[in-house]
Amino acid sequence: MGAARQRSGGARRAGHKPCVLIVEDDPDFRGQLGEYFDYLGWDRRLARDARAAAAAFSVADPDLILCDVMLPGLDGFETIRHLRGLPGGEEIPVVLMSASWRDPIGFEARLRSVGAVEFLRKPLSIPELGRRLQVILDLDASRRAEARSTRSGQFRNSVVDESLGDCAHGPTAGPYNVLGAAEIVLQIFDQARTGILELTHGSTTRDLVFRDGLLLGADSDQPRESASAALLAVGCVDPSAIPRLLAAHRDTGIRISELAVKRGLCRPGDIAPAIRHQVTSVLHAAVRAAGHYQFAEGEQEPPTAGILRANPVDLLDEVLRSPPGLFAGLPTATRLLPGPWFGESRGPRALPADSGWVVEAARRRLTVGEALGANAAKRAPMLWMLMRLGAVVGDPSGP
Repeated sequence: MGAARQRSGGARRAGHKPCVLIVEDDPDFRGQLGEYFDYLGWDRRLARDARAAAAAFSVADPDLILCDVMLPGLDGFETIRHLRGLPGGEEIPVVLMSASWRDPIGFEARLRSVGAVEFLRKPLSIPELGRRLQVILDLDASRRAEARSTRSGQFRNSVVDESLGDCAHGPTAGPYNVLGAAEIVLQIFDQARTGILELTHGSTTRDLVFRDGLLLGADSDQPRESASAALLAVGCVDPSAIPRLLAAHRDTGIRISELAVKRGLCRPGDIAPAIRHQVTSVLHAAVRAAGHYQFAEGEQEPPTAGILRANPVDLLDEVLRSPPGLFAGLPTATRLLPGPWFGESRGPRALPADSGWVVEAARRRLTVGEALGANAAKRAPMLWMLMRLGAVVGDPSGP
């Protein structure tokens, strides 16, 4: 075996430009991945099936392989076994991905049989994928086996999670990209966590307050996302009262919504629409930005806690509908199937009332394209979220 093929894991060579071999049969998604790794400054080789992957492998000398499970001809597992048998293929880290998810125990055994470092479910965040692959490249070979199955059908490496601040109990701190804030919110919801999520974008700071995964309130240093703007937007208080409320807030530090109630300007129940409006405004801005997040666990609730207990899926469904191209990468030919928590109707993780069309699509094994129909711009956010949460999964193998 030549020196270029001798890999034992660990840090990359100084000045070395990493190379990833991407095996993906969907031309659109394959192209998106290629463009992103171009942006990262990686060398990349693209292949649509096992034969093309072997040809690319023989000339590319890749540092890492990213492979879809559902491929034409040999599936992803057989493709990796074939590549493992080529000179230099034994130790290369492999990440598998798919919209298909079955028995987690059997699936995990297959992943371990080909030496996969991780398995990630589609649809996935390409920037998040990039973050994970950069950490995996620097892992010592002995740490690559530290993966575990999750309830949502992932097979994730605990060392990578710790490096990125994504510990087993959920997100703690780290960078996020466009749509990344939405994924963090969904994870907090899925795990029914309590605390404050701080999202920093440049000089802007936004807070989202959770109890048991549900949203109680929000805060922002942006005037258009402030409590006073929300009170005015829903007509909760007279505009002439806002300057006095702002002055009292500066003097006392008490939240404006609480001051409005204490001063008899509105009843507690009357400000629920204002709180919802502010949370929605903060979410709308946060999911379209990139920055740094930090989650502080614990009962750090606003004084108005209990007035609003909103399902984040419902609110995100409102704010993610524009621009329409935000979810252009959904695999339209993939058939939908019931997922790990399909049909749950109790507790914080209950499916939203208006998600019945997703449930029906999974029961009928419709494709993503058939489920979205002519209302793709309106329906895509809900489908994306429920696939991320594991309420429905995809089966690219067809009917």
